[in-house]
Amino acid sequence: MRKIASPRIRFRKLAGICSVLALLAGIPRVSAMSSVDPGTGGGGGGGGTSGSGSSATLQGATPGTDSLEAKMYAITVWTDTECDSEDSDLDRSPWDDMTQAWYDEITSSDHDIYFKDGSQVNGTFNQTLLCDTHSGYSDCADTSKLDDADAAIIATHGGDKDGHWRGRMRSNASGRTDCRVDAPDPNSGSDEDLFVGDSDLEFLHFSSCHSMDDDNIGNTYRYFYDSSTSSSRLHQANGFHGVMWIYSWEADNYEEFADDAYSVAISSAWQDNQYDGSVYDWENWEYVEQCPVSYAIGSTGDDCETRLLNEQYDWQYGDPEVQYTCYSYFDGCDPTDDDPFN
Repeated sequence: MRKIASPRIRFRKLAGICSVLALLAGIPRVSAMSSVDPGTGGGGGGGGTSGSGSSATLQGATPGTDSLEAKMYAITVWTDTECDSEDSDLDRSPWDDMTQAWYDEITSSDHDIYFKDGSQVNGTFNQTLLCDTHSGYSDCADTSKLDDADAAIIATHGGDKDGHWRGRMRSNASGRTDCRVDAPDPNSGSDEDLFVGDSDLEFLHFSSCHSMDDDNIGNTYRYFYDSSTSSSRLHQANGFHGVMWIYSWEADNYEEFADDAYSVAISSAWQDNQYDGSVYDWENWEYVEQCPVSYAIGSTGDDCETRLLNEQYDWQYGDPEVQYTCYSYFDGCDPTDDDPFN
């Protein structure tokens, strides 16, 4: 694991206005901000005991049981598909090597806790694999696909769409024409599909650009729970501010992330292995940063931060409440195609 500068942490209460709690030099920053009432949105969460709060205790998984499910979803080729684009070169051949490295390591016999419960690379990859069954589209099947896992990774081209992440598909499901799956935000109307966790998912990793942009961070919690169906919650999501990079050697970082997340917090493993301070942007002829972000929810600020800084693949809390959000980031991290993280 590389040694890098410690990421900072922020949290916010999801109703009312909070004051800044602390700003201490040399350690992670913890601050609070006003936000919206969580009752105005929906999204999913992992399978455990709801309402665990700040008194929750970590529950260890038993090695050798292979009792938890891992899934992998990746798109590397768009050429000659329904969702091909004439104005850009979309194909990225090393991408599934990166996610496969994670998939192989999280299910490795060295850990014996997660097992391979399904993967899809290319093929008939449309919204049904990822969209929630309660999102309003009749053919959504995440309860047997993405949301059937305990930990999952998604790799596809991503974009920032008016306050939320959206990912490019290879084809459209019935009745769809936009070639996208959309995370929710208050202004997205019918264009929201991604509500994970009301079936099972605890940990969701995005190998996708703009999957956790700083200007969308206030809406990220909306896909962590589903107020209309289940008290289950997603525990944590990990993604990128701005552009993330696809190179063959990045597979080692995804393998190390999965391995490290059995011995340190998932958020720490993600931040440490995915941050890169000297990525060469071959389109703009300059060195840039790759900016990972990790995000969690909790019943209080302390509960949220405790979850963010302690949950591992083999040590998990019960399901969180959606009262506070917190996220770990690199202050001022300056990626391609976005401003420095603020």
